[in-house]
Amino acid sequence: MVFSAIKISNLQLDVFLGVYPEEQKSKQKVSLDIEIRFQTPPSGCETDNIADTFCYEDLNKYLQKELSNQRFNLIEKLSLSESY
Repeated sequence: MVFSAIKISNLQLDVFLGVYPEEQKSKQKVSLDIEIRFQTPPSGCETDNIADTFCYEDLNKYLQKELSNQRFNLIEKLSLSESY
C-alpha cells in the first residue's frame, strides 16, 4: 500500500518539559519534525485547491493548545503522546 505523506520540519512549540522541578517552572521551546501519513491522499493533491487540504497554521495551533497544559519529564514521552 502506498501512503501519501506530508512532512513538517522545525515546528516550534512551547511545552513543560524536564525531570527536575526547576526545569518544569517554565515552558521550554522544542523543535519537532512531523510526518503525517494519509491512506488516501487529500483531494488537494489532485485539485490544487487549498480548500481541499488542511491548514498548517491550524495544526500548529491545535498542537500548541493540546500540549500547553501537559507536563512531560522526557522528550521521548512527548514524541509518543497520544493526546494529539
